[in-house]
Amino acid sequence: HNITVTWDNESHLIPIVITVGTPDYLVITGCASIAAAENCTYTWEVRDWRGNIANPNLAAPVTWSVDDGNISQHGLFVADHVGIHAINARSSLGIHGTFVVEVTHGAILEIELIANRTSITADDDISYSTVRIDIRGNRLSVVLDPADWTVSNGSMVAGQTPEWTPWTKGKQWVEASLEGVSSRVYI
Repeated sequence: HNITVTWDNESHLIPIVITVGTPDYLVITGCASIAAAENCTYTWEVRDWRGNIANPNLAAPVTWSVDDGNISQHGLFVADHVGIHAINARSSLGIHGTFVVEVTHGAILEIELIANRTSITADDDISYSTVRIDIRGNRLSVVLDPADWTVSNGSMVAGQTPEWTPWTKGKQWVEASLEGVSSRVYI
């Protein structure tokens, strides 16, 4: 950059060198959303108070932390529990940055089928609830489609509160399937 200074009839061109300011904060980049048990690498940049990118050596070393899950000192984050979590990077200079990540449900591990009772008469019914459990133990109540239910006999009415009505007496079973995983309850 140059500045022109004029006084009377005389002008002078003065070169100005503008450099990045003192490191003021860290900017973290990475995945905004990630499924439980998945991983993502986060990186950081040093910025001065005007937002100019500074030399990363000015802020090194940086220490990573997260309020849930695990993060290595190279920024590799492994998600654990469902929710909104903060990934933090802090420099030895005292400057820091925070990145908010949403952890969603991961791959299914099992489906839990819960009956409101385990013994009935042939003219009664049983209500069920279903819970999807991911590989990190995160639980999610789910409503299954009619095709996801199988019964040894009787009729099944799917919906928010599925109900099974047996047709004959004896030991029976109800099975629920989701994403290739099944659970069976004997009555």
